[in-house]
Amino acid sequence: MCTAVLLTACAGMPEPQGSSSSLVVGRFVVDFPDGFFGQSATTLENHVKLAFRDSADDNRLEVFTQKRGYYYFVAEPGDTYVLETWSASVNRGNHRGSLGPGKIGWRFKVEPGKVVYLGDVMLTFRSPNKSSQVGRSSEWGYDIDVDVSLKPAGVKEFVSELDAESPWLAFEVSPAKLMRSEAE
Repeated sequence: MCTAVLLTACAGMPEPQGSSSSLVVGRFVVDFPDGFFGQSATTLENHVKLAFRDSADDNRLEVFTQKRGYYYFVAEPGDTYVLETWSASVNRGNHRGSLGPGKIGWRFKVEPGKVVYLGDVMLTFRSPNKSSQVGRSSEWGYDIDVDVSLKPAGVKEFVSELDAESPWLAFEVSPAKLMRSEAE
């Protein structure tokens, strides 16, 4: 028990492997201000799954959001990545819900020696409408608003919360130029 706690506490952020290393950081939040599948308002900041693909070698990776919706991963400098999809599974009491996968299709190039910032994405699901029910399963429709904003100061704050002495804090935060993927 003590060993697991020690290992978790020591894990922290991955170390850069040199001055040309790159870290991708972003924020992804899913909000239901008018109610979540017939229940009260809910905001999903933790455990939203994001699926990325490295175009250089077609390797795929999945990351999950954590504190306040932030996520990160160490990326290959100079490679182009695609944020392909997002999804989430939610358990609230006796209710379970799954969302997605929702297509995103944003392509971006990783700059060597930078913290590449993908921005703050807020998906807002409004005007819930129960469209069908079969047994205990219901299908709901929503109007969805997408807001992408840049708040680079939040990136340094997030990294500092994970590891106050992280070498990544010395790297420049560079907003990514997001482009639609060719496949979209």
